[in-house]
Amino acid sequence: ARRPTPSRAGAPDEPPKEEDSWGTNHKVEIYLGDSIRDFKSRLTEACRKEATHWRNVKGNDAEEALMYSDITIGYKHLVMVFVPSQKVLKLHSQKMHDGQEYSRAYKEAWNDPSSWQPLDPARTFAQYPQFGFGRRQ
Repeated sequence: ARRPTPSRAGAPDEPPKEEDSWGTNHKVEIYLGDSIRDFKSRLTEACRKEATHWRNVKGNDAEEALMYSDITIGYKHLVMVFVPSQKVLKLHSQKMHDGQEYSRAYKEAWNDPSSWQPLDPARTFAQYPQFGFGRRQ
């Protein structure tokens, strides 16, 4: 079943407070030295903590709490990384990433299953330097 997208707390014309932003209240950190297996475990922990936060703030039946409840990321789940096509990389290197052609090529690559590579659960994020994990954007 599809989970609801939670609405933000507060008045519509108020900027969101940090504690009103869903998905940001778990305080679980991921490090470059963490294995992909560790990441999956921490992701499960983050969902549990996020659900607890929203139950405490809005009650057991809050949309936000339900969205993060009963989630377990395990050995049957893959962690995958997006690897853009050569066309997307070429357009980006030519500083054409604001144009329609880039947008179309990026969307096409995003939807292409061959653009997604599974990560080995035993390896760490640091062992994948080609993907730029931890690099400032």
